[in-house]
Amino acid sequence: MANWDKGFLAPVTGVWHDVVSASVDTKLSFFSISNISRYEVARTVVAIGASDDEPILAPTGLSLTEAGGIGTTQYEYLVTAVKPDGRETDPSAIISVTTAPATLNATNYHTLSWNAVSGASKYRLYCRKGGPTSLLIYVVELTALTYMNKGEMVSAEAWPWINLTGVTVLLAWSDLAPGTGLEPISRPMPLAVGSRVMIFTTGPISAFASGEV
Repeated sequence: MANWDKGFLAPVTGVWHDVVSASVDTKLSFFSISNISRYEVARTVVAIGASDDEPILAPTGLSLTEAGGIGTTQYEYLVTAVKPDGRETDPSAIISVTTAPATLNATNYHTLSWNAVSGASKYRLYCRKGGPTSLLIYVVELTALTYMNKGEMVSAEAWPWINLTGVTVLLAWSDLAPGTGLEPISRPMPLAVGSRVMIFTTGPISAFASGEV
């Protein structure tokens, strides 16, 4: 058996990084993450993916057309693409309007449209009502590339932020306060040939992994 280790210091934020890609059956024995920032919270995700399971891209070209009256309510929209098994991309660019009516209906509504994504089986359109800090988040799933929001979207649990379409198993995720850490592997984990361990972070972190082949 041969030992291996790999470390990261402040990897580029907002993208997935391979910690290890298993060319043979491998065992991951230790994984630690620490936030090296003195002031910034770092949201970090550790996951396993397959070499033949590449992520698909987020939608582009989101546009909004208003119909009906005006008001003082802000609406923000974004759209994600979804694979046939339900895994979701990161969001498109946000589009917003600040002079909309408080209630959308058959007379006062927004028409959203976007570009198709290769590999997507459907799309999720999200709406946040009341500005960036609002908890009033809504969603609708559809296969079309356009939707008229007439107030019929259902409540959503969260505003999407990360592309999970290349992920097969989530090992851990955490919001790391400055100077704190996380050990997402508590016991040796087998990694089959062709799998990979990946890390995603929104802030400056360090990461260390070790194992054996």
